Amino acid sequence: MVRYKVVFAVAITTLLVLSQSASPKASGQDAAPDEYPVIEEGTRPTAYEYNMRGDYKMALDTSIEVFSSTASDSMNSLLAAYAMRGLESHEGSIAFSTLALEHATASWQSVDALVGRAASYIALGKRSAALEDLKSAERAANLMIADAPDEALPYYQMACVCSMKSRYSEQDKQRAAEMRKSAIAYLTIAMQNGYDKLDHARNDLDLTPLQSEQSFVDLTKQ
Repeated sequence: MVRYKVVFAVAITTLLVLSQSASPKASGQDAAPDEYPVIEEGTRPTAYEYNMRGDYKMALDTSIEVFSSTASDSMNSLLAAYAMRGLESHEGSIAFSTLALEHATASWQSVDALVGRAASYIALGKRSAALEDLKSAERAANLMIADAPDEALPYYQMACVCSMKSRYSEQDKQRAAEMRKSAIAYLTIAMQNGYDKLDHARNDLDLTPLQSEQSFVDLTKQ
C-alpha cells in the first residue's frame, strides 16, 4: 500500500505539472483538423480520442478530471501514461504504467502497460528494465493468443510487443528489421480476425517503428 501511494503521488504530481506546462506543439495544435476523428457535435472528446488526435495536453487535462473520482482505474492510468509518453515525460509515463499494471483487470491492459513502460525505459536508456518488461509483455500476449486464437486483439497486442522490440534492437539493424516484419505479420492476422481500427493502428505510439515500412502503410490503408 505504501508503494502504491508513492507511485500514485509521483504520477499525479507529474500529471498536474504537465497539464500546466505542455508546449503548443505537443498538444497537437500543429495537426491538421481534417485528420481528427469525427466527434459528435456538442460532446467532448475522451482522453482516448485526444490521444489518438495527438493532442496529449488535452488528454492529460481530461485524465486529471477522471482521476478525481477513479484514481485506481487501470484504463485511465493507461491513457495518462500514453499521453505523458506522447509529451516525452517518460518518468511520469512509467509511474502511470506501473499504476495500470497494479490495477489491471484484463490481460490486454497488462500488455499495454508493459509495452508503454518499456518504451519509456528505452527512451531513458534503461535497457535492462525495458527488456524485462518486453519479455513479460510477450509472455502475456502469447497466453492471450493461446486462450483466444480466433480473436483479433491478442495478435494486435503481439504486434505492439514486436514493434517495441524492434525499437529496443535498433542498434542491430537485422534484428530490428526481423521484429518489424514479425509485428506486421501479427497485425495482418489481427486484421484477418476482424481488427478494423485502422486509425488507431496508424496513430498508435506502440507501432511508430513500423510507420516507415511500406507494408505497414499499405496494410493500414485497407
